[in-house]
Amino acid sequence: MDRCADLFDLPATIGFGDQALHMPDAAAIVSALETYRGNLLVESYDHSDAKVTHVSEVVDRSVNVISTWLNIDEHGAVMSELEGNFILRDDPETGWRITRLEYLTGDKRRMMDGMPLI
Repeated sequence: MDRCADLFDLPATIGFGDQALHMPDAAAIVSALETYRGNLLVESYDHSDAKVTHVSEVVDRSVNVISTWLNIDEHGAVMSELEGNFILRDDPETGWRITRLEYLTGDKRRMMDGMPLI
């Protein structure tokens, strides 16, 4: 999960409609990911599949990427589907980093249990 946290330009905000997770540092991102994974495991989570559905032109070293994530249970059924809008910036020193993530479609509410949403 540390590798996922390394993809973000910190501090970061992850939006969920009218709520958000504010991530001041990598430890906060790792904690949120661990909580989310625990919520998935309660529902017999097996793996996730993702596909990119849109990539904008690069403008001023930034790009907009829309991706759909499917969380799959141990029986192969889709537990939840999320569509996210990622804004990435090409940093000359660190490479592509996520500067903003906004989920366009919601997840099952119980998957967000324990998350510090504001």
